[in-house]
Amino acid sequence: MAIITSKYDDVHNIKELTTATIITINDTKEYQTMPYNWDSISTLFHTFDKIILADTLCSNDQMIQGQPWKLTEMMIIILQHASKIYHKPLYRLEKQRIVPIPFDVPTSELCSQFWKAYPPHKNDMNKKSVTSIQKVDIAVEKNTEEWVNEYFQWIQKFTKGIIKVHTVSSTSSFHVLGWKKPLLTLETNHHLEAYHITEIKIKGGFLNREANVHCPIGRFWFVQSKNNSYLYTALTHFKPSLPWLVYRMSQGWIHRFVMYKFAKFVRKKT
Repeated sequence: MAIITSKYDDVHNIKELTTATIITINDTKEYQTMPYNWDSISTLFHTFDKIILADTLCSNDQMIQGQPWKLTEMMIIILQHASKIYHKPLYRLEKQRIVPIPFDVPTSELCSQFWKAYPPHKNDMNKKSVTSIQKVDIAVEKNTEEWVNEYFQWIQKFTKGIIKVHTVSSTSSFHVLGWKKPLLTLETNHHLEAYHITEIKIKGGFLNREANVHCPIGRFWFVQSKNNSYLYTALTHFKPSLPWLVYRMSQGWIHRFVMYKFAKFVRKKT
């Protein structure tokens, strides 16, 4: 049994959870960690027979762009998908009781229950890292890989060709016109096999501090709601190579603006 939480002391006070393994999204030496990526989530479901959520699943990255509750909604969708394919139930805490998370309840309703019972709580901040989350209304039938391709095409048009996206197999590189070295190198996880979830690993590029890391944790997500009414786009655990203040005043602001414009494009298209 594993419990995902950042409120370590609160969990230890619940009798049924005294033997549970604590999993935290925080970067901490005291407990096991689960960054927002499919490798960590699948390992979690491989290892434990019961997964309990006791938190709002908020990112502990230093910079949060967007409304954190949207990230909670997105992560519930991803965890419910893992629950289905691994045939292991997902639970949450309700007034110190362990109750199943139903699949037929709208994600927004589940999210509001989490936020009401467990307000956001930060222990150990992941310094100089970024999470950015957006939620857009959609009304067209597309899977998330199609939305990824739509985004890659749109970013080139939006920047008037200054940014070029080169894709070979599952790897896409973002280049500034005339530069050989990529700004960012992304790799799509085709092993996830979910029409409504696409995970993209941020592998390289000179804007990425994890460019030479063997197992980078930075991700770019495209996730659709159960009824295909919403598209979530999220950057999680991104570690910029630029000095932090420079990033906040340049790349960080630009990313927020670009995703705002993409959301407007999606709404207009649908």
